[in-house]
Amino acid sequence: MSRFELVGLFDCPWYAKAEKIAEEIVSQNPSIEFHKEMLDSMQWNEFVTKMNMRHGWSIQRSPCIYEVLVDREGKAHLIGDINDFCEFAILYFDVIYDPSTTALKDMVIANQATYGRGHRGHQRGDAELFNIAIVNAPIKMVELILAQLLSSFSMIPYGLLLQISIFDEYTPKRNLDGLVMEIMDLASPLLYKARVVTTLPMALYRCHLFLLMEDFSRTLMEDKRDWLNRIEYKTVRIMNSFNSKKTKISDCRIFIGGEGPSCYVAEICRKMAPYSYCGPGKVIASGQHIVQRAKAELSKIGSIPPGCITRLHAYGWPGMTGCYVEVNDATVRGGNYSLRGPGLEIPLAEIATRSNYIFTQFSADFLTLQKQRLAYLVKQPNRFMCMAESAITTIHTWLMCDPTVRLMGEGVFSVTPSAAELVTDGLQTSDACLPVLNVGVECGPNSDFPPSTFLVQPAINHNGKWQPLGKVSAKTSARIASEVSRLWDLRQKIIYRDLDMKNVFPDYDELAKGVAALGAATSPLHHARGFAGNRLPNLGEMQGEDHSYYTEDEEGEPGYATDEVDTHTYELTSDEN
Repeated sequence: MSRFELVGLFDCPWYAKAEKIAEEIVSQNPSIEFHKEMLDSMQWNEFVTKMNMRHGWSIQRSPCIYEVLVDREGKAHLIGDINDFCEFAILYFDVIYDPSTTALKDMVIANQATYGRGHRGHQRGDAELFNIAIVNAPIKMVELILAQLLSSFSMIPYGLLLQISIFDEYTPKRNLDGLVMEIMDLASPLLYKARVVTTLPMALYRCHLFLLMEDFSRTLMEDKRDWLNRIEYKTVRIMNSFNSKKTKISDCRIFIGGEGPSCYVAEICRKMAPYSYCGPGKVIASGQHIVQRAKAELSKIGSIPPGCITRLHAYGWPGMTGCYVEVNDATVRGGNYSLRGPGLEIPLAEIATRSNYIFTQFSADFLTLQKQRLAYLVKQPNRFMCMAESAITTIHTWLMCDPTVRLMGEGVFSVTPSAAELVTDGLQTSDACLPVLNVGVECGPNSDFPPSTFLVQPAINHNGKWQPLGKVSAKTSARIASEVSRLWDLRQKIIYRDLDMKNVFPDYDELAKGVAALGAATSPLHHARGFAGNRLPNLGEMQGEDHSYYTEDEEGEPGYATDEVDTHTYELTSDEN
């Protein structure tokens, strides 16, 4: 199939004429496909500059027609403007079209009306909306993520338009509205709509990608028990909204970022997310808790004592194959020389191919163009760059590298594996064993490299087995499983199984049995009330109660879903690890 791009100004009569010629060519030759895109003057100037940088073309006037040889961002053959296109249509397809001035005027008016309705010029019947919900993310992080998602050199597959919903109960709505206006001013052809919503179910409505970027870090005045209880309670509220019937989610992936134990939050989300909404391999956490394990493994391969490695970061932007290991004073084992620091950086490009921890790969051209774009939009680096880049590479991995993320035929987009793919040995796989993990590590402040680099370990659950997109050993997977299990054991020990504080969290059933055995005159309820001031509410009880969460109609505060959760909701108070 031959594919052509037809790009021009939305009020250009020659673009309208080229559209009609393209329609006539397609009607006579079904194997030919035209992607038509209308731009305003600012977008047109940006398009001309991009084509000049990428291909060396000197485009003088609208429209521009070229043939796609490999993909939209790859090599192409320039046909030319409207005159060249008319000659091309006559020579190769024997198509002649000579409209009247009135007909051209009517076509221009129709194009202006289409562009004004917010379609942003994408005239493809198979263009699908891809809904992204960004929840409780710092505004700087939202800027970084959207700056790259909506850049001229994006990783979004052909045939998708982004609809972005932002929900934040901490940032003033005025600031978010200003951010949305800046996003719309970018006038990206990939963007269908960006909006700020006041309730979480509204943000998650028909969502395909859910970015939960909330700060779950521990405060100074908070002990471990209260900290973990707050994380669980907050996550349960969010997942109750996710599972609400109001969201009408049919297929979604969840990315957990931000500060705090994101892998622990991801495990809660994975167990609460229903299989029909979010199947195996659909929950990913970006955290720091296996950084030390990665350092140990890299030091073993690189023959450097693990205690000497201070930072790990990628070679390139944001993660080409290869890496740099920043070390303090060290002596390389088996070598005749020493490394002197502090802050000495040594290139170990072979580590990325030999290690169990790998880097997500991008093309060199993509890295260069993204770096230029981000440097233009974000003048000063900030501490959110690392997490934003981690989210970007995860989205890229999901949309471009994951075999379960694909365009199925003409205009049918799916991020869910088929029923045949989810059957292993005749049994349907209904649960993934672990959340997918990646590790983000910040670059040194005095480094010559970009301030946002990261180590990533992408993997999917395919056919019931964890299949990484790179080399990951079984021992590494076991370590990750052990780490997640340890977090759950810690939670159980602190909240429900602390042997040193038996009277703080009594089991009501055991207490009632003990009272009955002693033949006490008073009722078990009377004894239980003696601990009422100290007993921590059971999360299962909290989940079953009617909390009357804040909604838009109550006190004007951010709303969560209040309707009843389906039977698939995970019971957090079980002993299941």
